Amino acid sequence: MYGFVQLIKNLVYLSKFSLKNTVMKFPYYNLNLQYLIEDIVYKASDSNIKKPKIYNENETLNILLNGNMSLARFGDGEIEIISGKDIPYQKFDKKLSYRLKEILKNEQENLMVGINHWYFNYIDFRKLDDFAKDFSLYIMPKIRNKLMDYINFDKQYCDAGISKLDLNSINYYEKFKNLWKGKEIVVVGCKNAINSLKYNIYDCANLINYLYVPNINSYDNYNEILEEIKKFKKDKLIILMAGPA
Repeated sequence: MYGFVQLIKNLVYLSKFSLKNTVMKFPYYNLNLQYLIEDIVYKASDSNIKKPKIYNENETLNILLNGNMSLARFGDGEIEIISGKDIPYQKFDKKLSYRLKEILKNEQENLMVGINHWYFNYIDFRKLDDFAKDFSLYIMPKIRNKLMDYINFDKQYCDAGISKLDLNSINYYEKFKNLWKGKEIVVVGCKNAINSLKYNIYDCANLINYLYVPNINSYDNYNEILEEIKKFKKDKLIILMAGPA
């Protein structure tokens, strides 16, 4: 019953929301009634639709803080590559797509795979900004539909949204930084992205090494990047900011 009540609240809210304006903001995505209906069913917590098992962001963070685990986070870009599409910073690569599909079904005990919890669970539209509302209505259902073909429903996933920090939530922000606090880390990413970071969230690390990769199509240099990473001692924490690569 709770899910139905929350669903009605969202529908009442959306009745005041201009769908026409949303379409104009996202000209490459047309309104799809089937996806919108599916989205309503997914977001109703009382529905019997089959969903993947996904820890929320706090559960995910606690597991990472209390265990020796690695995390592979799947964002929208990775799902587009799996679907055979280019993204702005990585062209489609058949081998990369295959490897990403393998990771989604991974069974290694020390590797957590992250997909977005909010793709499959209730969202209170009243708490979202305009961009998030648009994304949730028009883009997210399509991405979720693509992802479903590769989900292992017997597997426990974690939340890919763990890294999307809300700086208004200072407690979560400080807790998140404990992942590398006092550790020696290696940040692997493109120089432009690293240099454009507004906040240095790694300032509590004991030592920071940077390994720069190409801004575009990093996967073309996958073997070279891997060899450079392997030169660092295994006790260092590796943080990858290299897109699908």
